[in-house]
Amino acid sequence: MCRVSRKKAQLILLLKAILERTIIIVSIGITLLTLEKQKSYRKQHRRKFCLMDRTPAQIQNMTDLVDVSDEDCRNKLRMDRTSFYRLCHLLQNIGGLKSSKYINVYEKVAMFLSILAHHSKNRCVKFQFKRSGQTVSKQFHSVLRSVLKLHYLLLVKPHPISEDSDDVRMDPSCAGFGHEVDKKKSTRGRRSWSRVEEDALIHYLTDIVNDGWKVDNGFKAGFLRELEKGMRRILPATDIVANPHINSKIHVWKKEYSALSDLLSKSGIGWNSTTSMIDGEDERVWDACKRADPQFKGIRYKTWSYYSYWLEIFGKDRAT
Repeated sequence: MCRVSRKKAQLILLLKAILERTIIIVSIGITLLTLEKQKSYRKQHRRKFCLMDRTPAQIQNMTDLVDVSDEDCRNKLRMDRTSFYRLCHLLQNIGGLKSSKYINVYEKVAMFLSILAHHSKNRCVKFQFKRSGQTVSKQFHSVLRSVLKLHYLLLVKPHPISEDSDDVRMDPSCAGFGHEVDKKKSTRGRRSWSRVEEDALIHYLTDIVNDGWKVDNGFKAGFLRELEKGMRRILPATDIVANPHINSKIHVWKKEYSALSDLLSKSGIGWNSTTSMIDGEDERVWDACKRADPQFKGIRYKTWSYYSYWLEIFGKDRAT
């Protein structure tokens, strides 16, 4: 009896051990099966990431920035399209900036200018350009390094004034040394304008037109004096005065705008906004235009970087 009871107890203990192991194995199997189902569900419902999905939005954003109009480009990047493409050209050929596998030079420069123009944060720029924050930061610094290589072009080194200089602005005996000029001397003869002076005048003229100084076929009385004041604020040492300098320059611009408008109204003649030049390859059309008006002869191969400004300033006006 004692031996039988002992065997029964051993058998019961063995069955309990087998049952416990079976329960453990079943539990592990159920857990693995659940995990596998969850993994399969996530895999089926997970959105696949692809760089190509962002490409149309990125292309559309760059089109809106630099391919629509000079006004939009100035508002977003603080420069017109001609200046933008010139800067890109300098950064590529002198600064060593290159397109990468997924982003070209123009988008890199646009991101850089957008950050500088509006003090934009990384989060805002990455949302606008549909790029990652790491890409925005990396490309900003790459463009910055290229810009620093252009310091000898972008930064003008001042030259000391020699003792035998005949510039009256640098004469300490003159009232307002360094600012006042001899107006009698400046109003005589024909004056040559520098690019800096022309840029200052065209931008300030655009500003006062937007402020309401423009009327039908002309400007309000006193606008020349307002331009002279603005030029002195921008370029304190300038000798430009309202008459004859500013008045003559505006008259020349208006005549050039009138000639361009007349030429662009001809069939077969177009405008290339990227190069700011007249676009037309049919020589027969050009010959007909030159016969109709000889002044069209010198227009074809010139760059008209101010045409977009003239369009905003003069509108449908014509020089008289």
